[in-house]
Amino acid sequence: MSEPTSESDTSQTVGVDYSSPTFQPNPSNPYQTETTADREARIYRLFSSLKPNENGLLDADGILRGFERLTHLPARTKYARELLQRCDTSHDGMIDFTEFKDYVLDKERELWQLFLQIDKSGDGRLQPEELEAALKLAGIRISEDDFMRFMDAMDVDQDGVIDFQ
Repeated sequence: MSEPTSESDTSQTVGVDYSSPTFQPNPSNPYQTETTADREARIYRLFSSLKPNENGLLDADGILRGFERLTHLPARTKYARELLQRCDTSHDGMIDFTEFKDYVLDKERELWQLFLQIDKSGDGRLQPEELEAALKLAGIRISEDDFMRFMDAMDVDQDGVIDFQ
């Protein structure tokens, strides 16, 4: 299996809902400016990080090994099995790149819509108070310390807000 190339139309951007009444484009947001070819390459790198077998396919063991390298979550076995179950649209116990890519794109669209709902200011960034209000609305109660740790973990560039990256 070869990595996708950047020879396709690089002017096309994907995944942006410009029709949202509160959305104001933020050109510095990589999700909004990512080309189709760049997105395909990013997803391929993620797929490859899970170490597909010699046939370019992922199975539950391969996904679990990849999760072990990428995360310390105690429930990673559960997540590996869940990923296989949701991605394996051909029901052969294996995930090919196309199945994986379709799953990732669906999840990113879901996350983007959730991000837009939480982003009440429409600036393309989640302010701490927006996230805190969304958690409360969802009935999720966490301590101030846990909230700050979550913000720190999600705020990759440490500018006090969460960008969709």
